[in-house]
Amino acid sequence: MGGTSWQKGLQRKNFNHWKAKNVSNHGSGFRSPAHASGKGYNRPPRTAGSIASVKDGLPELDYKKTQAAIEEVLKKYQFFKSITFEELETDIALNACDALNRNIFDPEARRSFCERVERAVDKLYPKEKLLVTERYMKDNHVTDTRMYKDVMPMSRDTYAKIGRSAFYSLAFNLDHFRIININELVRIYG
Repeated sequence: MGGTSWQKGLQRKNFNHWKAKNVSNHGSGFRSPAHASGKGYNRPPRTAGSIASVKDGLPELDYKKTQAAIEEVLKKYQFFKSITFEELETDIALNACDALNRNIFDPEARRSFCERVERAVDKLYPKEKLLVTERYMKDNHVTDTRMYKDVMPMSRDTYAKIGRSAFYSLAFNLDHFRIININELVRIYG
C-alpha cells in the first residue's frame, strides 16, 4: 500500500475530513445522526415567556438570582449560628408583648433552619461541600482568592466552575428542604 508522499498526504487529509464529520469530539464512537447531518439537535424555538431547560430536564436557573438567594440563606445560617438568644419565659413582671419583642426568633425554628441547611450542604459532592462550608458557613471571612490559592489549591477557573456547580445543586437541595423556592430562580426568556 505504498504511494508517493502527496498520495499519503491526500489519504490522511481525506481520513481527517471523514473523522471530523463522523467521530464525536471525545475521540471514540460515531456521532448521532443529528450531529452527522451537521445541523445539531432540533430544539423548539424559544418563545417569549418560555422557560429555558438544560439536560436531564432540569430547569436553567438565573445565576445572579440563584447566587443572591443562596448567599442570603447562608448569611442567615451564619447569623443564627453566631448569636445566642436567651429563652425568656413569660413571668408576671414581663408581659407577652415584651417577651415576643426580646425573643424575636423561636430557638427551635432557628435550630431546625440550621439543620436543614446543613443537610442540604451535606448532599453536595465533596469539593462543592468543602467550598460552601469553608467560604460561606464558617465564622471567619475567607475570600475567593484565598480559597482557591490556599484552602483548595486549584486554578481560578476551576474554582469558579465548582462554585457554579455547587450553587446550582444547592439551590435544588434547599428547595427540597423548603428553604427557597426554585421556581423564583428559573430563567425565563421573554
